[in-house]
Amino acid sequence: MTDNMNCGDIGGGRRRRLVSATYEGVGARWKEQLRDVSLAVYDETPQMEEIARKVASHNSMENGSFFVMDASQVEGAMDEWSRSLSHCSPFYPLACNDDPLLLELLTRKKICNLQVSTVAELERALSLVSPSRIIFHSHLLTRKMLRLITSLPDPLHSLIIDNEDSAMDASSLNPYQPLLLRVSLSPDSDSIDLAMGMPIEEAIECVPRLVRSGVAIVGISVQLLGEDEVERARSLIHLLSTLSPYGLSILDVGDGIDSQSMQSTSFLLDCILETANVPHMKLMSTPGRFFAATAFTLITCIVGKRSMDAGVITRREEDGGTQGFVYETNQSVYQCFSNRMMGEKVHCDPLPLIPSTGDGPAIESAILGSALDSFDFPQRHARLPSLSIGDCLMWKEMGAYAVRRDDEFPIYYYTGRDHWNRLNGEEKDVMSDGGSEGDTDGESEMDDDMTDIFFRVFN
Repeated sequence: MTDNMNCGDIGGGRRRRLVSATYEGVGARWKEQLRDVSLAVYDETPQMEEIARKVASHNSMENGSFFVMDASQVEGAMDEWSRSLSHCSPFYPLACNDDPLLLELLTRKKICNLQVSTVAELERALSLVSPSRIIFHSHLLTRKMLRLITSLPDPLHSLIIDNEDSAMDASSLNPYQPLLLRVSLSPDSDSIDLAMGMPIEEAIECVPRLVRSGVAIVGISVQLLGEDEVERARSLIHLLSTLSPYGLSILDVGDGIDSQSMQSTSFLLDCILETANVPHMKLMSTPGRFFAATAFTLITCIVGKRSMDAGVITRREEDGGTQGFVYETNQSVYQCFSNRMMGEKVHCDPLPLIPSTGDGPAIESAILGSALDSFDFPQRHARLPSLSIGDCLMWKEMGAYAVRRDDEFPIYYYTGRDHWNRLNGEEKDVMSDGGSEGDTDGESEMDDDMTDIFFRVFN
């Protein structure tokens, strides 16, 4: 496999731009533009592995790692949200992944809104949506931030504040800006993470003082993780609604919703609404992973390999005496695998350039990052066939907290014709102006002519 591609000249995670679907020079027949981003459009949506394999093969990975982004996955996530949680408005956090195409897909329909935590993110969000579709939440809320927020011609949807002083400051600058009070549902006030909000007892004490001062507390923001928090959330909503003459009209349940927990979360939210006895309560949440993760796949390259006792890798005595391998890849937890620091679990699979060559017995393995320190293990334990320097690794569901807009990092965007037509609100027989050129007989482009199509799109 190493004869097909050679990554040996890639040093410790160094990155350079690749020719990508994002850049100029793409043939119009297979290119469409959305928010100044070019994406390849196929008659049928290809498998992500096929696109990743073509990119890796034709670039020989000489320039490092890259992402592949399936735009149709974003619409699929929004459809799933509409089916299961239509009564809960999502506010997507830009800190999760501010990729321009992702943000365009999320905001072009009014299903999804935006959450920001910095002035730069606020300016970016205002270029996409109106202030009424933006919430602002920063754990380091400064007077400068408050002055900017409260000076906007129209108020934001809401400003989430973590303490009484911030609430007073915000109200003094603009008494009409709706505020949400961030409250921790933890029963142990001694072990509360301040990032989760103020303790329940403190919230109950400060709300009457804020109300007497004319501060417009219109709702609360919590982190709803499971059934244990439901009763505390219900009791808190009921109590605070009796303390505030404004009433509590908004409940933010945080960012803990993912595809696995969606059905259970919907049930928990229904329980809260039914028992809190607060009429016209609006629900919102700040899901990032749910919308971003599955759309992006990261491809990295093996740049080092060393044999090691399998028992050392697995930390199991019974595996001792058998061969295992430690592979060094050309990314690290200080680069694209920084999502590991956010609690993300990542998993790799081999990406052979020729599919039939990827088979072989599974061997105990570990993946070491390019920083080569004791913290830089993107995946401490994996079972992989024997791989060589120059081979590729594919990391799926890498859209959350791994893609940063300020990185000069190639992203290959693609989708299928049906999805593109839905984006444009019409069914088309041809892709775009000049689309009649090179029309196919209707067979999938993932067959023999895939190589030709690939070059017309990405080169």
